[in-house]
Amino acid sequence: LGHGGCGLVFRGLMHGLPVAVKVFDASPEEEVDVDNDGEGDNGAERLRMATSTTATSLAPALTGAVMAVENSSSHFNNNNNPSTALVPSSPKDNALPTITPQQQQQKQQRIRDLLRGARELAVSLALSHPHIVQCYSYFTRVVLEQNRNATSEYRLMFRGEDCSDPLCAALVMELCDYGSLDSVLTANGVFHPVMAAIPAPLPPNGNGGNGGN
Repeated sequence: LGHGGCGLVFRGLMHGLPVAVKVFDASPEEEVDVDNDGEGDNGAERLRMATSTTATSLAPALTGAVMAVENSSSHFNNNNNPSTALVPSSPKDNALPTITPQQQQQKQQRIRDLLRGARELAVSLALSHPHIVQCYSYFTRVVLEQNRNATSEYRLMFRGEDCSDPLCAALVMELCDYGSLDSVLTANGVFHPVMAAIPAPLPPNGNGGNGGN
């Protein structure tokens, strides 16, 4: 159905009910590859291109998920030197590998993506209102894989012990199948495209029709 900064949204079924399933890709354990110069696709791009979606599990305890991300992000403020938090120290080797500014930015972006996903998960489950899209459930420790033996293109499966695919978290929400909010508002006449103003014709003789008197 669509994609955003930290995941993809699929149309799916939960116990026969059509739902929208948002799959988060915000792996906290993913590290920047120093040997690869920090290059790589963002989360949404990997989800679109990979056969098995690369993703992660958010903590089942919602507050714990947010706190874990905030604790991770606090390492970047250690001694006002973010580069010291980006490279793990080794007890056997005091020489730290170098990290480029690009790798540092990617590392910080990963933390922000994880925090955004955790907050969205927490807020979505806490809200309940007739005018707000309802969140039915959520799943962690699942993987998104192609289903070659059924009509659907993808399916969510609980990760087995021998499965090496990265984990993901899925948010199951009410399906809104009337298009985007902009299309609905425009179709119902709530908003209309702004048109350029057309100047009104001048009165006779340009004086309001008084004939110059």
